[in-house]
Amino acid sequence: MSVRFDVIAATIALAGLALFFLAAAGDPSAGLQGWLAAAMAWVAASLGCLIVCLMRVVAGAGIGRGFGPALAAAGGTLPLMAVAFIPVWIGLAGLYPWATVPPEGDFQKLWLQPGFFIGRGVAYFVLWIGLAILVLRQGRPTAVAGLIIVGLTGSLASVDWMMSLEPQVHSSIYGMLFLSHACLVGWALAAAMTLLSGRPATPQIAAGYIIGGIALWAYLSFCQYLVVWNGNEPSDIGWYLLREGHGWGRLFWAASLLEGILPFLFLMPARMRASGSAVAVVALVLVIGGILEMSLLVLPAFRGDFGASAPEAFAASVGLGGIWLLVFARRYRRLAGPADEVRHG
Repeated sequence: MSVRFDVIAATIALAGLALFFLAAAGDPSAGLQGWLAAAMAWVAASLGCLIVCLMRVVAGAGIGRGFGPALAAAGGTLPLMAVAFIPVWIGLAGLYPWATVPPEGDFQKLWLQPGFFIGRGVAYFVLWIGLAILVLRQGRPTAVAGLIIVGLTGSLASVDWMMSLEPQVHSSIYGMLFLSHACLVGWALAAAMTLLSGRPATPQIAAGYIIGGIALWAYLSFCQYLVVWNGNEPSDIGWYLLREGHGWGRLFWAASLLEGILPFLFLMPARMRASGSAVAVVALVLVIGGILEMSLLVLPAFRGDFGASAPEAFAASVGLGGIWLLVFARRYRRLAGPADEVRHG
């Protein structure tokens, strides 16, 4: 990736952040809510790339060829995401209802103490950043243990940072659903960056993993809906009802189309899977859908209409995404090295 890419990423970052601060100045609460949605969108991409990178090392594929350098470079954006969560931790009382009114139940009172909540968040990032560094040096043994650690902490982080926005809601699938989303979006982003960089890589491999990732994410999404429908619990049903009314239904269909339905259909023809540029474009569309998905999970919890915090979330996602791409590009140039043969994708 060239210096020109850095300029484009920096421009996107400045434009997005300028729009965000302009919008948030009129409504700081909406700004904080939008920032949380954006932070979740990009931490999911970073974490997903780390997970796929660990899986690749466990499988013996390595990270020095094909899509490996992009996955490793994206995992290196986790320090940026730790910094991005500082406003969330500072504004805890304005986001999470349990930060001001203790929740019911002894376990929730213990688990959702603000100090313990922030401490866990810091610990998650320390573990993830450490694994992103160690996997480059120690290989398979670290990757095996890392997958277990990231699977557990990633699931807990999704419950802490998103599901606890509505502490009355319960879902045993939520963590797995978040991890499947993270892996799908992370892989799509790393694949798109590799294919667009001109580095030799097999687009059919990228397309195959995207199709499989969409199938897993859709299956887990359906499982959660089926469990809630059969359980018929008012609090859990209310989670879905919130995301159908007040304009959020349009965001649901937009996220479903961009993250799942359209990429799946467009990658079905063999000629599409054989085209690096086509796969890259479809992957980027999927990433946009993933950003919308995080907004759908976060923003309705605040009981506002679609327009209440969506502009702030959009601007924050663009601004934070520009910084993410800038950090990624610089790390990618250090890790990519000489291009490998296409068969190593």
